[in-house]
This record gives sequence, C-alpha cells and structure tokens, in this order.
Amino acid sequence: MASNADSSNSSAMSCPPAIDDAFGPAVDECARTFDFTLLFEETILSILPSAVFLMLGTIRIATLFTRKSRVGGVLLRSIKLVVIGVLLAFTVALLTLWAVSDGPSSQRTRATVPAAALSLVDCFAFMALSYMEHGKSLGPPLLMDAYLLISILFDIVRIRTLWMAETSTTIPALFTVTMGLKIGLLALEEIRKDRWLGPETKQCGNEITGGIFTRTLFSWVNRMLWRGYSTALSVPTLQDVDPSLLSPSLWNKVCKPVEKLISGDERSLLVAVFWALRWQLFAPVFPYLIVVASQLAQPYLIRTILDYLGTPYDGSEYQDNTGYGLIAAYGLIYICIAVATAWGQHLSYRFTVMLRGVLVATIYRRTLSMSLSVAEDATALSLMSTDVERIVMGMVHIHDCWSTIVQVGIAMWILYTEVGAIFIAPIVLALVCTFAAVGLSSFAGAFQASWMEVLEKRVAITSSLIGSVKSVKMLGWAKRSTELVQQLRLAEILSARKFRLMLLGVVTVSFLPVTLAPVLTFGVVAAQSHGDSNAILGSNRIFTTLSLLALITQPLDLIFAFVPEILAAVACFTRIENYLRQKPSSASASSSDQEHPAASHETLSHKSSGDGGSNADGWASSEKPLPAGEAIRLQDAAFGWSKDAGPVLRSLNLRVPAHGLTMVIGPIASGKSTLLKGILGETPLRRGVVQVAACAGGRPKNNTPPLQGGSVAFCDQTPWLANETLRANVIGFSHFDPAWYGSVIRACALEEDFQQFPEGDQIVVGSNGLGLSGGQKQRVAIARAVYSKRDLLLFDDVFSGLDMHTKSHIMRPAQSPRHNIRIGDTCRQGPPHISCKPDPRTRLTAALVHLLDHADFIVGLDSNGSVVENGPREDVTKKHDYLAKLGVSPAKDEGTAQGTPDKPKETEPEPAAAIPDSLQRTVDEETQRLGDGSVYKYYFGTFGWPKTFVFFALQTILVFCLKFPEIVLSWWGAANDAEPNKYNGKYLGIFTALEMMALVALVLTCAHFRCQTSLYSTDNHTEASLHYHQITTTNRLTSLHFSAPITFFSVTDIGSITNRFSQDINLIDAELPFSLINFVTNGLTSLAQALMIIPASTWLLIGYPILFGVLWVLQRFYLRTSRQLRFLDLDAKSPIYGQFLETLGGLATIRAFGWQEDLILRADERLDASQKPFYLLYSIQRWLNLVLDLIVAVVAIVLVAIAVSLRSATSVGFTGVALFNIMTLSAALKSAISSWTLLETSIGAVARVKRFDESTPNENAAEEGTPSKHHPPTTGPRPGRSSLTKSRPQMKPAIADLSLTINHGDKIGICGRSGSGKSSTLLALFHMINYKGSIAIDGLDVARMSRETLRERLTAIPQDTVFLAGSVRLNCDPRGRASDEEITEALRAAQLWDAIEAKGGLDAELADSTLSKGQQQLFSLARALLDHSQIVAMDEASSSLDPESEAHMMSVIRDKFRDVTVIAIAHRLDTITDFDKVIVLDSGRVIEVGVPRDLLRQPSSVFRALYESSSH
Repeated sequence: MASNADSSNSSAMSCPPAIDDAFGPAVDECARTFDFTLLFEETILSILPSAVFLMLGTIRIATLFTRKSRVGGVLLRSIKLVVIGVLLAFTVALLTLWAVSDGPSSQRTRATVPAAALSLVDCFAFMALSYMEHGKSLGPPLLMDAYLLISILFDIVRIRTLWMAETSTTIPALFTVTMGLKIGLLALEEIRKDRWLGPETKQCGNEITGGIFTRTLFSWVNRMLWRGYSTALSVPTLQDVDPSLLSPSLWNKVCKPVEKLISGDERSLLVAVFWALRWQLFAPVFPYLIVVASQLAQPYLIRTILDYLGTPYDGSEYQDNTGYGLIAAYGLIYICIAVATAWGQHLSYRFTVMLRGVLVATIYRRTLSMSLSVAEDATALSLMSTDVERIVMGMVHIHDCWSTIVQVGIAMWILYTEVGAIFIAPIVLALVCTFAAVGLSSFAGAFQASWMEVLEKRVAITSSLIGSVKSVKMLGWAKRSTELVQQLRLAEILSARKFRLMLLGVVTVSFLPVTLAPVLTFGVVAAQSHGDSNAILGSNRIFTTLSLLALITQPLDLIFAFVPEILAAVACFTRIENYLRQKPSSASASSSDQEHPAASHETLSHKSSGDGGSNADGWASSEKPLPAGEAIRLQDAAFGWSKDAGPVLRSLNLRVPAHGLTMVIGPIASGKSTLLKGILGETPLRRGVVQVAACAGGRPKNNTPPLQGGSVAFCDQTPWLANETLRANVIGFSHFDPAWYGSVIRACALEEDFQQFPEGDQIVVGSNGLGLSGGQKQRVAIARAVYSKRDLLLFDDVFSGLDMHTKSHIMRPAQSPRHNIRIGDTCRQGPPHISCKPDPRTRLTAALVHLLDHADFIVGLDSNGSVVENGPREDVTKKHDYLAKLGVSPAKDEGTAQGTPDKPKETEPEPAAAIPDSLQRTVDEETQRLGDGSVYKYYFGTFGWPKTFVFFALQTILVFCLKFPEIVLSWWGAANDAEPNKYNGKYLGIFTALEMMALVALVLTCAHFRCQTSLYSTDNHTEASLHYHQITTTNRLTSLHFSAPITFFSVTDIGSITNRFSQDINLIDAELPFSLINFVTNGLTSLAQALMIIPASTWLLIGYPILFGVLWVLQRFYLRTSRQLRFLDLDAKSPIYGQFLETLGGLATIRAFGWQEDLILRADERLDASQKPFYLLYSIQRWLNLVLDLIVAVVAIVLVAIAVSLRSATSVGFTGVALFNIMTLSAALKSAISSWTLLETSIGAVARVKRFDESTPNENAAEEGTPSKHHPPTTGPRPGRSSLTKSRPQMKPAIADLSLTINHGDKIGICGRSGSGKSSTLLALFHMINYKGSIAIDGLDVARMSRETLRERLTAIPQDTVFLAGSVRLNCDPRGRASDEEITEALRAAQLWDAIEAKGGLDAELADSTLSKGQQQLFSLARALLDHSQIVAMDEASSSLDPESEAHMMSVIRDKFRDVTVIAIAHRLDTITDFDKVIVLDSGRVIEVGVPRDLLRQPSSVFRALYESSSH
C-alpha cells in the first residue's frame, strides 16, 4: 500500500502543478489513474448540488415558518442538532485548513475554498431545516435527506481522490469524518416520528411518515403486502393514504377554477384542473429526464464494453480499472433507471389519482345543482364512470409521451453520428408512420364521442329497467328487455367499431418501424460497406446501431399506443366540461349574501328576468315585505319546463296563508306539481315574481335558495328513499329524538309495519324503496317531512297509494291518548302546509270530502294552468260550479264508517331482508387473495377454445419472429468480423424474411381479433359471438337480472347491479382484449429475452434457478395483495354509483330539505374510501416495477462482471445480443406488468360477472314448463285453496285459504283495507311471490308454466308507469309489434295524442317529467290497448286521475275490454260499482263476494260499509 502511494506521489510530482485546476473531467494519468480532476469534483460534485439545495432549502424554510408545530420528540431533535453542531465544527476546521494551505503540494484549486464555504452554509441550513421539519412535518425532511444522500455519494468520490492526491492525511481524514457525520445525521433524520404524532395526525399513512429510503424503495407498502399475503384485506383495514389525495384537500384546490368555469370565466376544464394541480403535474418531469438520460447512455455502454471485449488483454492496471468502471457504470445506469422510473411513474399516478378525485367530486357537486330535466338522463352517471375512467387511462401516459419524444429526438442525432446519412432511411419510415398514426389518432375524439353517446343511451335504458324491475316483470317485458338491451349493446359495439379499427390501424402502423427500420438500416449499411473495408458491419456496430434503433422505434410504438388514449381522454374532458356548463336549476342558485332575520315580515322573492327565459336574478330580498299572516305570494307568475313549449302555468296571482293546510286541486295536467316545484325553484320561472316569507329556520346553507336549506320539507309524487334502513330514511340527516320519532311513527301509521318486519325499523328498504309497498313508501316520506320539523311542508299527491281509512288516520287530529301527533294537528297548530291533490275524484267519495274538510285554504286550477279558485275552504266549497266540474260535492266529515278498525294495516310486496353475506362481496375472499383459475377458463370458454389456441399460436409465432433475428445478427456480426462483407446477402435475406414474418403474424393476430369484434348473427342457429363476452355476457347479465326473484332486489344495491352493466362491461370491452394481447406479447418477449442472455455466458445458468425462484416467490407474494386491491378498488366504486343514482332520482327532495352538503360529505367519504385501494394498487405496482428493474440491474451487473472477468472465453456477438436484450428487458417487463395489472383488473370484472352468474337466484323452478303457444289464456284464473307466503319464515302469510273462481269475460273488482291481501293476490297471479296451493288458468296450473310466458300472456296496468330512456314509440310499444297508426290511435283513445303531438310526436324523447302523474297512468292504458291479452289486471290504475279522466278510462276499459277478463284492485270503490263481481278481502281471506249493486243494497254488507266510509 505504501509503495502504491509512493508511486502515485512520484507520478504526481512529475505532473504540472495546475493539473487538478483544470476542469477535466478526467485527470491525466500522470497524476492518478482512472479519476476526475479536483476542480471537476469540487464544482460538479459539491458547489452545484450545494447551490441547488440552498436555494430550495430557503423556500422550504419560508414555507415551514408559518406552520404550527404538530410533532413532539424533543430529545431526538436535540440529538440531531448536536450532531449538526459537530458537523459544523469539522466543516469550519476543513475550511480553515483549505484556506491556509498554499503552494504546489496543497492540491487546492480555485473552487476549493468556495466549495468548503458553501458546505459551511449547508450546515446552518441543516440546523434550521432539521429544527423546523422535526416539529412541523409529519415525516422526515425529504429535501434535506435527499441532499445528504447525494452529498454522501459524491463525497465518496472526493474522498478517494483526496487520499490518492494529498501528501498530508489531515484533510482527507477530516473529510472522511464529515462524511461519517453526514451518514449519522441521515440515519437520525430517517427515524420515523409516529410515536410523537398528535391524535389529530395519527391517521396520515405510512407514506407520509416515511423517509427518503422508505419512499424511494416503496418499503412503506411492505406491511400491507405481507398482510395481504397472509390475510384477507378490506377497505377499512387498508392503511391510510396521503390526505392530499382525499376529497377535502382536492376540492379546495379546484373549487375556484371550477366556479370560474361554470360562470364562463375559465375557457377549458382541462386547463383549469391542470393549473390547479400544476405542481403535481410537473413533479414527475425530473425523474423522467433521468430515465431518458439513462436510456440514452445504454448504446454508449454497449459499444464501450464490446470494444473492451474485442481488445486483447494486456494486463495493465488501466485496463482492469476500465473493466471495473464498466461494471459500476452498468450498475449505476440500471439502478438510476429502476429508481427514477418507479418514482416518475408513482408521481404521475399520484396526479392521476388526484385527477380522478377532482372530477368525481366536481361532477357530483354539479349534479346536485342541475335541473331535473338534465338529471333524468344517464349523462352524469356515464361521465362519472366511463368518462372518468378513460381520462385516468389516458392522462397517466402524458409524461411518457413527452419524454419519449425527447428520447427519440436525441437518439436520432446519436444514430446520425453512428451511421451517417443512412439514418435518414429509418427516420423517414418512422416519420411516415408517425404522421399516419397521428392522422388515424385524430379521429379518436370523434369516434370516442360517438361511442360514448350510444353507450350512454344503453346505460340509461338499462338503468331504468334495473330500477323498475318489479313493473318490468309484471308487464312481461323481461324477454323484450333482454332483447332491447342486446340491440342497444349491438348498436354500441357497432358504434365502437370505428374506434377499435382506428386503434388496430395505429397498432399496425406503429409496428412498421419496429420491423422495417432495422431492415432498411442494415440493408443500406450493407450495400454501402460492399467494397469498403472501413464500413464493416461488425458485432460492435450492429448492436450499437440496433440499440439506437430500439431507442427510436420502441418509444414510437408506445407513443402510437398512448396518443389515441390521450386524445380520447381530452374528448371526455370536453364532455364533462359541457355538462358542467349547463345551466343549473333555479332551486340551486346561490343564496343572497344578505342576512335574513327570523322575523316573518321579511320576504324572499324569486324574480324572472322578464325575457321569457330562466330567472336571472335568482332569490333576493324583496323590497316590499309580505304582510303578516301571508306565507307565499305569486304575482303574475308563469312557470314552464321548456322555452319552446311555453309555460304550463300562466298569470298566477296567488296568496297562501301563513298557517294551516292549503290544498291545490284541479284536473290532471293542470300544473299542480309544476306549481309546487315552482315554489321550490325547480320549475323555471318564465315571468312574474314568487315571494316566500322568511322562515324561522335561520339563514340557508350555501348553494341553496333561501327558501331551502333548513326551512322546507317536500314529499314528491314518487317518494324518494335511499338504500338505507327505514329509520335512517325517516330521520334523514336530523338528530335522532326517540320520543319525537315514536310520535311521528304512530301518526303516520307505521307502527304496525314495524311489528311485521323482523328487523323493525332497521329493515333496509332497498334501492328506490323496493322492499316497501307504495303506501309504505309514501308514509315513510310523510314521516320524514314531519320529523324534520320544517317551517314549510310541501306534499305532492302523497296519498294516492293509501286507502281512505289510512288517509283519515294520518289527517285527523288525535282521538286516542297514545297518538301524540297527527298531520292534521301539525297543520292546525303550526306553520303553513301545502298539499297538492292532483286527483279530486278521490275526494268526491268519502275520502275527498273528508280531506277537503281538513283544508283551511283551497287553490283550484283549471286545465289551462290558471288559478280559478283561491280562498278559504268555506268560500270555495260554496262555489258548486267549479267543484261540480271536478265531480266534488261538499260534505261533512262523518267519521269512520261502521266496522272500520281504528288501527290500519298494510302488508304489501315482500319486504327487504338483511343482505346475505354471499351478496355483500362481488367476489369471495379466497378468490380475491388466491385468484381463481376458473375465471380464465370461464372467459376463454366463452371466447371459444379453438379461437384461444389460434390466438396463442399467433402470439408465439410473432415473438419468435421478433427475437430470433437478433441471433441472426450475432451470426452476421461474427461472420463479418472473420470475413468482412462475405455473407451480407445471406444474412440480410434471412433477417428480412423473419422481420416480414413478424409483420405478417401481427396482421394475422389483428385480423383474428378483428373478426371476433365484427362477426355476429341474430338467427336462432348462431349465437352472437362478439369479442370476449361482448354480447353473450350482456345477454347473460340481463337474463339473470330479470329472472331473479323480487326479494333479490330488496337486498342487492342497485348501484352494484348497475356497475355490472356499466363499468364491468366497459372493462371487458375496452381494456380486457388489448390488455390480454399486450400481456401475452410482452410476457413471451420477456421470457425470450431472459433466455437469449444465456448464450453470452453459460455461467449464467448457475444463477437462473435462483432468479426464477426469486421471481416465483415474488409473484406469489405480490399477487395475493394485488388481486385483493383490484377487487376492492372495483367494489369500492359501487357505493359511489349507488349514491349517484339515488341522488339523480331525488334531486327535488334533496334540495328542498337542504341536504346537499350532507350528501356531499357522504359522497366524499365514499369517494375517499374508493381512492384508498385505487391509489394503493398503483403504489404496489410501482413497488413491483422497482423490484423487477433492480433484478434486471443485478442481471446486467452479473453479466458484465462475467464478461469482463472471462473476456477471453466470451463471444462478442452473443454478448451484444445479451446486452441488447437486457437493455430492452426492462421495458418489456414494465409493459408486461402494466398490461398484467390491467388484465387482472379487467378479469376482475369477468370474476364479478361470473359471481353474479353463479350467485344470483333464479325465480323459475325446475318443474316449471312452457305452455303451448297455441293456447293463450282465454278465461279467468281459478285459484284453489292457496296460502301466499313471503320470503321470510318469521312473517305471517299475506293470504291464507283463499278460494276463488273467475269466469272468462268477468269484470272483477278486489277491495279491502290496506294489508288485506289485494296486491299479494295480484302478485300471486303473476307468480311473482311464492304460494302454496294452486292457481289455474284455462285448466293449466300456473306453477307449471314458465313465469315469463305467463306474464307475457297477462296484461298489467300498474299504478306506477315504467318509462324507458327513449322515444314515445319505444315506450308505447317496447316489443315493436304495432304500427305508427295503431300507436297514434291508442294514444288518442287515452286522450294523450294532443299532448304527445305538441311535444314532438312519436319520435319525441319521453321522460318522467314529460307527462304528469295522471297522464302517465293514461299512458299505461294506451300500452294495454296496443297489446293486451284475455286477462287484464289493474293495480290502482286510476289513483292519480281526476274524475273526468277516470270516467273516460273506465269507459275505454268497458269498450275495448268488453270480452276480456278484467281484475281491478281499487281504493275508489265507485270505479267498480258496475263490475260483474266484487271480492272483499280481509286479513288475506275472502269475506264477501257478490254483484256490487246488490251488495250496496244490503245493510249488513261489508262492501257497503267500505263504500260508505270512502264516500264521507
């Protein structure tokens, strides 16, 4: 060692004194061998990083200065400060020694003192940062730790130089000590501070509290990976994530830009969101630059090492050092690629996760303010699911695109330096392909938009069918619905064909440079080298050129794949932007900033703009307050849903008193619901002023009009219920008061319902309240309004599903001491109530008169939407002309009819059950952890095993033709090294043939894929065979859905089912096929590359078993957690979609109660819950990416080390093949991982479909058959002794010992109290609930018929009309059997044609808001007229009609259904008095049967008692 030092010193003495004062970077060998100059080291390795650190450190200190301290641990902080102090002392000593040292032997340069001085300043920055970061940051100081790490690595290089160059050991020794102190300081700073965190910062996640090594190596996910390997994961048990990824932080970033966008100040949503997230957007730039630089260094390394191996070994120290340097260089380059790639992608994915959270939160918040007409379609749902997912898929690649362009540009220049002007050939090919790909990709946005529109329509219709499954079953539409969804699916696939063809074209074009660029380049070089001994294609030149071509063609291939996805994402951004820019409902206009005191004399006015458009002024304080005792005033008000159609209500001048009960009456379609929604601000105000007295509820919440946000309760015609417990629906977001809750439940006649439910009020009502009857849903909605204790209650036809006794029970003041409250009490004792009664005919009987007697004030509308009566009840009831037109004659309340029990009962369709465990998860825990090979079997089985074999065979041929040419190139290079240019033609021909075969294999693969996406047949012999479950999966899902029993939908969330038809189908369509192709290609390529490394040295075979063993353990360890996170990610989205669907169905109710902020908080919680598995899945993917890249780095280091050590036994050609494959192995592995993760996510959708297939119960029993098509039902049903049972053994049978015979052509009315079994009888007839006994039609046992066939041959006219998202024609005739003339005639018969024609005729889009509730029931009649069987069942089919319309409906039924058996359930008994027979039920038993008119003449008749009780 001493002799070496002496030799070094003697060499240094022979060098010029200023040899180290030159920049270098390499120092002359006379001074030191294989080293840098001191000036280079001090400038680049010290001054530069120090200056950058001080600049960033100053900014960081300024940022921390304003923060509060959140972390304890004084002792640790003190120790760190002591270490920094010691470091400072040694740095001062070093600076002093450098400053005083002078002379030729001092080795001091002009940068030595500045570098030492900056190191001293660094120590002061360490002190400030360490002190502030310890107390104010949850984790270690990343900036400081990163600088310490880089400084330590650079100091190692400088220490080596100092020990080699310095004659004295003092400075090198001190410098070594300072490096040791830096290592100690770095270790102290890396200590986690979890134990000292405050309670408010405990839940911040391992990533936030981790240091530079924890984050760089992604070790913060290790604990989760181990837990996922050993146990089952769930969303609550997942580790916490960075709070900046969660909704509160994200919304704070984008709320102002989004508000500017909505107001028109911001031009683009994409620009606004990107600017709000600009730091997260640009964070990956630096790591990607490191990746590009490292990639570009690889061709130089390949050329250098091949030159090194080709040079004879002379045994010199320099040559040995060069070999060691090459090993270190390979290690450094591949480690940089591994770490920088993982970090760059991680930061890019963080941005994508934030982008997803921002968009979902923005869409949901904006939806809460949208008008009801906008909310009726499925645009918002499609945007939140499909469009957001496509944005995520596209925007995650934006950094790959620009970095690839930079890499390609520099690689082109390097290729020019390598082969000269020949580089033009591959460049021209690449440019032509680029322009072709860009040209094809330019259509991506338009094709994507066209596809999304059709997809949106399918999702809309499918969602409407899913939500109305009970009515769909009763109408016999199950088969037709399946066919309709199939047709829509077919149209969607055909509309997606252009987009897929474009993608396939881009894939083919992008592959041309990969195959043809090497052929052109080597062909031109071979032709040029013919006869030129200086232009030989030796191994070195071949593989250097090939590596440069790979750096050009492979990234271009990625660009061609990414650009269409990015353009499609931009198109989705545009769709979301257009949605956000739509005008909101006036009910959601921002409240005035003026304070509104609780005094009743203050008023809030809603003024129109006066131009016939929507109001522009919103809600504002009125200059003239309403007089005392007046609650609402309308002055010349006109309301209308559409500008083109004109106002529905005209010139309304109305005053509503401040206290008491006000009833609005009028014929159907007179605008009663429009009036209530106009007062709420939901209906656009076209003209005039609406004033509402300021309510006692205080100032409204943000983003709600002053009328709402705490002062109003609203019950819509169709009750809105969330998929929560019954109690949660009653309470809403109010505080639970047990005493008040019990009073409300008794007042709303819900007490006995609770007793019938085994879970009581904890029963889950199901999606849209499917587990409750119509009457129960209405009473729950009434209870919610009363429980809220709001100042103003608005009821819109809330009694249509109740019998008159139940109505009276709710409306009458308390007559029993145990009933503490009634709606009537509340009306008289407190604030104003408005009850909209669209069907006065129900009041014409005892019910209507009874209810009118409770009114304090009556508002009467005519058919033109004008107020014709307005005044106290006593005054209006004296005007007999108006009431006579409505069929109403005033009467007094005579109480309850004789025999009426005081306690109402109502038991309707089967209640919801507790959700079975099998349905809680879409996939069981074992499948999530361990995977399920049967899913792939299920998938490929549907695709077809012969097609699967062809697919894998083509992929194998493709990979062989891609990789074997590299072996040919090694032979070619070896041949040219031995005999230059002798065999150029031979090897060029073989190489070209193989590359062309690869191109043909790709085209055949694409053609095979193309065939599966285009061939389909709709005949009976060939099942539609669209690619990968595209038609068969949808058919299967739809069939399963409509064959499930009603009880299934009571326990299964509609959001989960909708998820199967939206996101899962989208994954199977869009991601699965391409992910499978990419994974198989890249997986086989990675395997081939690993095998092609072996010929470079057989010594590698020793390590391959270890390598494959590590990979096997790695995949087992990783995949168990990865699978679970994929399933959790997809399952966690269902609650968001479910809440979104619920919100769309109840916007008016939500805004009236002012629940926007509460629902936003709930949506944010569910979004944050879904963000956790979404982000953690990306994180463990980066962990895997890093580990695999580090494994590749180890293989590269081992390969180069063996080649250097055994250079004499190493083939240059095979080493070139090996090095080239190592260079591309990392990219292939990353592509394989990326496509594998997408494949696993997509195959998870198949697993859920498979699970849905296997776990969804089928209502059809095995013994049920299909009756002959030639024998449709012609007579009435003949039930024997039957007992109808519900789904739960704890519940009593709804009907017991029912015996009944109905003859053909009979008109049968069924009546009875609520809960008597009327609806259950009808459901049993349609075989929608199980029963004991027998029901026969034409002698055929219903139990032996196919249920779908039975329902198709019965005709139902339900109380609630089902509408599909489509035209009037589609809704009138879903089966497509009737002509336009027949449809028009049916609409005329139902008195609807004029209204339909005014809205656009048969081609007009029909939605719930298009027709009033009464008109919807007439629409159901029109459907029945178009296609009816010999048995027609009516379930309260006229409950929302006025007397005139009801009389017309009954007249049509008598005329059109003269020879048809009609079974009608009725609460309005005067509608069935002329029927042939009436059946009275009580407690599930027939207590009276007879001719109605005969029974009415019998004093003891139960029917007569019911009739009289409903007429007084």
